[in-house]
Amino acid sequence: MKANKYKMTLRIYSESPKVIESLCASLRPEESSQADEKRGKVSIDCDFKKEFIELIIESNSDGGFRALLNSYLYLLKVFFDSIGKTAVSISESPNSQQTS
Repeated sequence: MKANKYKMTLRIYSESPKVIESLCASLRPEESSQADEKRGKVSIDCDFKKEFIELIIESNSDGGFRALLNSYLYLLKVFFDSIGKTAVSISESPNSQQTS
């Protein structure tokens, strides 16, 4: 029996390149966290021209996926609270999936 694999892609858009640059800089160190590597894989792609960040979270376990998702959602909330942004567009990619 094949284990479940969890994957989700979030795109975060902003009209301000400085917000994208700052958010990218704050998330990059977390991307290579050893604790996160045990839970799953996280990749961050910053597109300054199109003004978005793509955050991809993958894990082979439900618990690892939830832990990573909660960690990154908390980091995003803290970041946007700190710069006083309340209206942010976050969209889930249509290819986000759980496979078995």
